[in-house]
Amino acid sequence: MANLIKLKTYKNEKGLLTSLDRELPFLAKRVYFIHDIRQNRAKHAHLKNIQIIISLKGSCKIKIKDLKTNKKKNKFYILNKINKALFLNPWDWHEIMNCTKDCLLAVIASEKYNVNDYVE
Repeated sequence: MANLIKLKTYKNEKGLLTSLDRELPFLAKRVYFIHDIRQNRAKHAHLKNIQIIISLKGSCKIKIKDLKTNKKKNKFYILNKINKALFLNPWDWHEIMNCTKDCLLAVIASEKYNVNDYVE
């Protein structure tokens, strides 16, 4: 099931650097950005694709349902800090909702885009 990952942030006189390093358990094959979000998005799971979602700016709520275990209870996560990432396993049905106007999400995926990998 999905879980939050705390990313390391390093600080020095030049500023802050937050990295995603050992927390990435796969070779990234796709990186994309979601922005100018006007309505709820996603509403799907994947068969194979693993994803990590990071809010680079603004905030959003993400609803998760684990389709593999068929648990009835939804889990909710708030993404509102650059050092907090949401790890999504395959079969984690997710919906991005309640986004602020300035919300900017980065998504790192284990697979290239494949429409046949989607579970609606």
